[in-house]
Amino acid sequence: MNKIFGYQARELKGKELSLLIPDDLRKKHEAYRKEFSKKPHSRGMGVGLSLNGKKKNGELVPLEISLNPFVFEGQKLVAAFVIDISEKKRMETEIKNHTQNLEKLVVERTQELEHLNLGLQTQVYERRNAEQALRKSQKKLEQMLDKERELNALKSRFVSMASHEFRTPLSTILSSISLVERYASPEYEVKRGKHVERIKHSVKHLTDILEGFLSLGRLEEGKILPQVEEIQLYDFAEMVVGDLSSLVNPNQKIELNCSGNLVFSSDKKMLRQILVNLLSNAIKYSEKGTIEVNISKRRDILTLVVKDEGIGIPIEDQKNMFSRFFRAGNATNIEGTGLGLNIIRKHVDLLGGKIGFESEEGVGTTFTVSLKDLN
Repeated sequence: MNKIFGYQARELKGKELSLLIPDDLRKKHEAYRKEFSKKPHSRGMGVGLSLNGKKKNGELVPLEISLNPFVFEGQKLVAAFVIDISEKKRMETEIKNHTQNLEKLVVERTQELEHLNLGLQTQVYERRNAEQALRKSQKKLEQMLDKERELNALKSRFVSMASHEFRTPLSTILSSISLVERYASPEYEVKRGKHVERIKHSVKHLTDILEGFLSLGRLEEGKILPQVEEIQLYDFAEMVVGDLSSLVNPNQKIELNCSGNLVFSSDKKMLRQILVNLLSNAIKYSEKGTIEVNISKRRDILTLVVKDEGIGIPIEDQKNMFSRFFRAGNATNIEGTGLGLNIIRKHVDLLGGKIGFESEEGVGTTFTVSLKDLN
């Protein structure tokens, strides 16, 4: 009673039930009660109707009530089960509003389609190629629907990725800052330094995520174009491998092999981005073993191969590996945004090349990139 009507049990003891009935319904309720007393039976009240009770503060509360007569020690009694359905009513109102909005949207879209069809029918009478125009319009509509579905799926993947990838480093930063404050005295310098490094790593991870978003945005807006320069391939590859050596764990090693004409003309920054991403993935997704980097040039074609002995890619996920924000099913517990391979493919496309891979789950993955000399 306290939760629904705001009364304490002692306040209602000896009171008339009409105290809980809205003022304008008390007479009707008295008549219903007398009629029920003549022939008591189990029944529900309020189902499909607007039945309200009156709170202590005078507010009305929507209710559902079931009445069940019973005999106790020779006395006829009635048990009333009262349910506050305020939340149910609120949800029904929301559903009704959503339904009305959807119906309105359907009507609007139907009118738009009817208007489009009317225009197409008019063209049928005016021009011989109306059928062709109709087919083009239908194809365009299908493309728009496909694009909308793709954007919805992309949004879902982005929300899922962002909520996971941002939560982990932020939680690490917060917990480490709290611990650093506790380890303020000199004797805790080692522990303090450990947590400072964790903070630095988490900040770098967040920075890498944001840089991935920015790179993808610039690529899709066409703001990045190849800047061709001459590249000494061996020196270039050796520098990239050296920069990433700090990421290699004790059970891994990187083997670099270069052959053929080692001078190549392309965009050095894009080529570095391709190699860094492929090599970073190989390190990240293989706990041990050899990572092979093979670079060769024959005539005007550069072939870049990165092979690892890592977890591999499940066959059912391989068709989606270049999609934005996509993560393979066996990689969800490993840091990553699902942008790396998408960005790599966009760079490869800008450089007029091709990229492909072969992978077996639990055995490893080999990525192969082929690029043309741009001179």
